[in-house]
Formats: sequence, C-alpha cells, structure tokens
Amino acid sequence: KTFYDSAISILLPFLQANKQFAPFIDGVVLTHPHADACFGLDELRQWTMVLQENAAVYCDQQTFSTIAQAFPYLVNKECATGGGDVSDISFRMIEWNKTFEVCGVDVLPLPGTHLAWVKVVEHGIKNETEPFMCLSFHFKGISYISDVSKISEQGLGEMKGTTKVLILDMLKGDSNSYHKSHFTFDQCIQVIETIKPEVTFLVGMSHSTEHDKMTKKLELYENETGHYVRLAFDGLYLQFDDDIVHPFDPSINLHENKM
Repeated sequence: KTFYDSAISILLPFLQANKQFAPFIDGVVLTHPHADACFGLDELRQWTMVLQENAAVYCDQQTFSTIAQAFPYLVNKECATGGGDVSDISFRMIEWNKTFEVCGVDVLPLPGTHLAWVKVVEHGIKNETEPFMCLSFHFKGISYISDVSKISEQGLGEMKGTTKVLILDMLKGDSNSYHKSHFTFDQCIQVIETIKPEVTFLVGMSHSTEHDKMTKKLELYENETGHYVRLAFDGLYLQFDDDIVHPFDPSINLHENKM
C-alpha cells in the first residue's frame, strides 16, 4: 500500500543478505480495483526504469478500467506529462473462470483440484442489491484471499482438502466485531475450522489490532485447537522446499519448524 517505502525497507536488506536472489518482479496479480489494491502501480517505474524493461500486471476488466481512469499514462504513454518517468507495464487480462498462467504457474478455475483456481468472493456491497466481487487465488496449495466479506459454501468446499497455506483477510482482531466489507476475527476462525489449512497468515489488519496482543491470542487458540494461525508482517517471506512452506526473515534467521 506504500509500495516504494516498503520495497526499499524490506527488499534491500533481504537482497544484501541473500545475493542469490535477483531483484526481479516476475508478475503482479491484482485482486480488485480499490485504491489499496492497485494504486501502487505507478511505483513499478523504480523497477522498469532501472532493473528490468517491463513488468507484467494481471487483472480483470473492472480493475483495468479503474486503472485506465486513474493512471491513463500507464495504459497509454502518450497521456504522460511532466518528465515522462512512467512504469513500463504489460497488462494481461484475467477472465473469471478461465485459465491463465503467471510465470509458468497455471491458475485454473477447476474446483476441488490440487492445481489452481481463481474465484470471486464478496467484498462488501456494490449497490443496495448487488455484492462487490473481488478475486481470490489458489495455486500450489496456497489460498490467497486478501479482501473478503463472504465466501460461498461452494467456495469453502473447494478449498477444503486442497489448502496447505491460507492467507486470509482480517480487518479487526476483536471477537464479536463486524465490518461490512472485510472479515473480522470470528469469521476467520469459522473459515479456518471449516477448511483446516496447515497454517494460516492473517493480512490487512487495522491499526486497532495490536500485534503482540493478537499474537498471544492466536498462540492460545493454537494451544486449544492445534490450528497454527499468525499475523503476517512486513518482511515475512514464504520459502518453498519440496512442497513444504515455512516463513523466514533473513535478518533474524526466523524458521518455523511447524511448517
């Protein structure tokens, strides 16, 4: 959400400690057209002007339409003014329920498989009668649902048994809290206990959720239920070793043996 500052503070120490990793963005996949999901695109110029020639951005038509209005120069460089320092982006359209590929990884709308799918989930309301829909993704045992207010029973059934790592939206960490366009703690617990992932990372917390206090709450929940759930944080990396996923932070050499 503050792409440039986060990238500099996180990526540079990581790259200095892990020189085998090249600072290359293989692809950016967008979930929906809200500002917090796509308005960092302008800062991709820090990559495409220095580190790589072009960046591929995957999105659906509603997201692309918003980007074209907000950043017309990203879609058509002839619209650029000023110094002309513009991100070089290749937009690639995602169609709901159709296969697409990102860097050799197939994302397929195939329910109940161990391959991958792209689903739409509710994210608040579009108008008085129609929900606003947001993309979620599943690939290689990871379900990524960053902005959600409701998941259908069919969607929950498709994730059950296929999800090793769940990345799930949680705006508020208080029990008995509610928000019309985001999950809160109780809703997250219901989803976790339904699909039973091996590990869950919660994302999108508001400032009212204190990290240390919430971590203690999640540790207590783990002791009571066996479900491993933690807050995601800036600098959290997921490392893949023979289909085993675990987080690590090179600055403190953090390894979770549970993973």
